[in-house]
Amino acid sequence: MKTIFSNFGNAKITQGKNLNDVWLSLFKDANEVVMATGYVSGDAIAGLYSALERNLEIDSKTIHLLVGMQYLEGFTQRQYNGLLKLNQFLMERNRGQVYLSPFMKFHGKLYAFKQGDTLTGMIGSANLSSFWDNLERTYETMFVLDDFQAANLLYQQTNELITKLGKPIHQVDEPTHFHSHNVHLEEHLGVCKIDMNKVRQLQMQESQYSFSIPMKTEPKSNLNVFFGKGREDKRGFIIPRPWYEIELIVSKKTTELEGYPCHKLFTVITDDGWQFKCKTSGDFAKNLRSEGDLQILGKWIKGKLENSGALEVGDMVTEETLKQYGQDTMMLRSTDDPNIWLLSF
Repeated sequence: MKTIFSNFGNAKITQGKNLNDVWLSLFKDANEVVMATGYVSGDAIAGLYSALERNLEIDSKTIHLLVGMQYLEGFTQRQYNGLLKLNQFLMERNRGQVYLSPFMKFHGKLYAFKQGDTLTGMIGSANLSSFWDNLERTYETMFVLDDFQAANLLYQQTNELITKLGKPIHQVDEPTHFHSHNVHLEEHLGVCKIDMNKVRQLQMQESQYSFSIPMKTEPKSNLNVFFGKGREDKRGFIIPRPWYEIELIVSKKTTELEGYPCHKLFTVITDDGWQFKCKTSGDFAKNLRSEGDLQILGKWIKGKLENSGALEVGDMVTEETLKQYGQDTMMLRSTDDPNIWLLSF
């Protein structure tokens, strides 16, 4: 047994790979993965589903997943739909199931990886969502059980826990309530919530500069970076890029207009009251992205699309998606403060 940490920044405790890399390595090599986690995010659902789908020709691992907290605490509709889709994928191929805990909250984080006669276990603080997000947000730590006897006990107990606490998702009544707001940015590093009165006051200001930025739907870039080339190992196993990662490519025709914030770092305040940093970079300042974390802007845009019902977790953003949403451009407007801009979508 050994302890492994996230090892972010200056808080490196153990040598070698960090927690995320160890988990993904065990996941890729396993024939069977048994997991019990408190929470699962949209990006984890999309990442897990896409990894299984993209690697069908070289991998047929079995997955049993218990989500222990959210049935009673609340999913978004899109998270729930994503788990239904994952469950259907697994069941159609006789490769496992997704389970929910409908009567009692389970907050533990247990993972067992079986590869032939080898078993490895992990137990600690990290929800499944942590392993599909390599950014420095929450520092986690886990015990890795590489002794067969200890790992086998964890494997057996996790399976027993799923049997006693869990019910297959398709056998559980659909939740009566779903979160309707954008939960993806709550308590997010680098993001804060702004009082809507302040937002309305800023929106009432007359903007000296205003730019309409089309939401492009190319299949592997802009809003659909998720469908681009992921990380591929020597065996050919592909881990997709994060579901919420985006980068808007703004046309030269727009970036050359007077007042456009070229090659600048600036604060944005969104029409629904989120504040975070964005920057423009690249040739002709064509790249518009959230600073330090490409997923922040993505969580705002895709979160809006998801909450409206126009986008399901893991699906491509298309022209039809934007048509259903009712908007295909994002508005970037200046304020009286040259370092603060307004975003509307």
